Amino acid sequence: MKEKERYLMEELKNQENNFLGIKSICSNKVDRVEEISRLKIEMNRLGIFLKNNQGLNDFSIDDIQNKIKEIEEYYVSDEEINNLQNKINEFKSKIAYPIIEGVFGILEENFSIIDKKYEEAIYSSMGSRSKFLVVKNEKIGNELLSSNNSSISIIPLNKIKPKIVPGDILRNVRQLGGIPITELINFDEEVSKAMEFVFNGYFLFENKENARKACYDYKVIGVTLDGTLYDPKGTLCGGKIICKNIIFRRKDLLELEQNFKEKKENKRIYENEKYNLNELKSKICNLREIKKAKNDIQIIENSIKFLNKLIESKVDYSSELSSLRQNIVKKIREKEEFLRRKNVLETEIFELKNKIKSKKEDEKNILKKILQLEGFRRQSEIKISKKSIGEREEESLELKRKHLLQNILKSKSKISKLRELLKEFKSGKNENSKSHLPVQIQEISDVLDDFKLSSNIFNVDLKIFDVKKEDELKKELFSVRKEIEMSKNIKKFRMDPRNFDLLEKNDEIIKELQEKIKKLENDKMRINKSINQLHELSIKEIERAFNHINNKIGTFINFFIKDADARIIKNEDEYLLKVKMGNWKDSLVELSGGQRSLMALSLIFSMLTYKTAPFYIFDEVDSALDLSHTQAIGEIIKKEFKNSQFIAISLKDGMYSNANNIYRGTTLEEPTINITEKSDLEEETTVVKKVEENI
Repeated sequence: MKEKERYLMEELKNQENNFLGIKSICSNKVDRVEEISRLKIEMNRLGIFLKNNQGLNDFSIDDIQNKIKEIEEYYVSDEEINNLQNKINEFKSKIAYPIIEGVFGILEENFSIIDKKYEEAIYSSMGSRSKFLVVKNEKIGNELLSSNNSSISIIPLNKIKPKIVPGDILRNVRQLGGIPITELINFDEEVSKAMEFVFNGYFLFENKENARKACYDYKVIGVTLDGTLYDPKGTLCGGKIICKNIIFRRKDLLELEQNFKEKKENKRIYENEKYNLNELKSKICNLREIKKAKNDIQIIENSIKFLNKLIESKVDYSSELSSLRQNIVKKIREKEEFLRRKNVLETEIFELKNKIKSKKEDEKNILKKILQLEGFRRQSEIKISKKSIGEREEESLELKRKHLLQNILKSKSKISKLRELLKEFKSGKNENSKSHLPVQIQEISDVLDDFKLSSNIFNVDLKIFDVKKEDELKKELFSVRKEIEMSKNIKKFRMDPRNFDLLEKNDEIIKELQEKIKKLENDKMRINKSINQLHELSIKEIERAFNHINNKIGTFINFFIKDADARIIKNEDEYLLKVKMGNWKDSLVELSGGQRSLMALSLIFSMLTYKTAPFYIFDEVDSALDLSHTQAIGEIIKKEFKNSQFIAISLKDGMYSNANNIYRGTTLEEPTINITEKSDLEEETTVVKKVEENI
């Protein structure tokens, strides 16, 4: 599209030049023969110029411009390189471990969380292990321990053994809605062993009931979204966790160093190609002149032809001019049509970009909804599985109940049959009934066999029954009935009644515990609410103090160094001190020791002015400062702290000139203390030149 636009513009320009040339020739009254001679001389000159630059015909302007653009892309300013170097130095000063091969950084900077809502749960799972340093092997770890003066905890990847959760437990926990923490974070394969070592056995749950159940049933650690942690060992952790975003990461530093190397290399390439760049620019100028010369030659040739026609015969040049005008109008219309189409296409491209952006946002929303629906689906599956388990248990209990009812009915029929037989025994005292005794004895034996009872239990031999033993039979009947009742109880209850009392007591204890848990949760909610309110108040108070100190610190540094300034910049969760001494410094490392001392004093004074105290003591704060700076401290106390009292211990005269009262101690034969008013001090001419002992 750009090439077409360039072509149309050149065509239009050529047509206009032709038109102007012919018009000027027609309107001139000079001798046409002389004009032809002049044009031929000019054409010869242009021809010589083209012949001398014939070697440039192999090049195109577009190719050379692309080459120039390619070289200029390597350009890097010294300021950009210096800024990168300063940033790298600042990163190195903030990172508390060496950047060497085999050191992967602290644990929390080696993963990213897929959704911010899981942040508290993940940081609660890590605890203090978030600051553990991950290294390749124990050799590197030992070197770091021996070279580091501060306390450090190390995770050597070749020594650790991640905990493995059995497959059946993993399936059961997932059915309760548990998600392994390792599925909620993204990390590189090289540190996967460290992540599994820390997070294996930790599962995220949407609600506390499932987290508690999984913890005590399957011996895994359950974590809720608010950071409450249930440990099978019996501990319970919770509360608000402040998750700080890491500003300085090892990967960021490595990227900065790589970027710095690339910039340095680009600068080197640019410096090497700088001479070629000038040559290429010179070639472009020559090519443009050649192009212009060719166009001029064409115009001259047309002019010569036209003049020759005028000399040979009269030519209706008005028609020629009209034709050229029409060509110009045509080219202008083509140009306008091209520009219109160009604007339409640009509008369509802009709309398409907006649509693509909207589609990407819709895609993100759809993915978010899919994740939510996936969570709902898991919860529904859990509810359905619980419901199906309950239905199966209910069916099983119904079958058991029917079976028990059948056993009870059978037992009742057998008991009634046994009672009838016993009645017949009672009436069997005459001689005639003796003939039926064997049959009755057999029936009683059958009933006893059905109840799995033995006649030996009752010390009765039914085969040698004697009518005279009626009393003994009554006793035996009572024993049989007692045994039947016992068998009925066994079939019916299958449980000691004392266990029912124990179950009732357990139910009461569970209810009491549930009430206590509910009360504790309510108390926890109230405490968290109070903590949040206090946290908000503390943030507001910190903001007020920050604004006050930020406004004052520049004023105080001006007492020491004229035209200096300082600002505290809040960068996410950190405060950075920027100092202007000539120009703005990116780091305090660029200041000298004395300048840092002055900045520290300015910061202290600005903090003291926020909610000032009535009384301060300074003990030789000016000992390392020049006399002019000591004088400035006195001026600050006098001008900025009108409602506070200072006791300043000093050995320099610059402090005395701003004091209201001066207490001077010297050692003579007996210790004495002289109290001098400021006005008296000015009149006094004697000065103690040496202080042997300070009191």
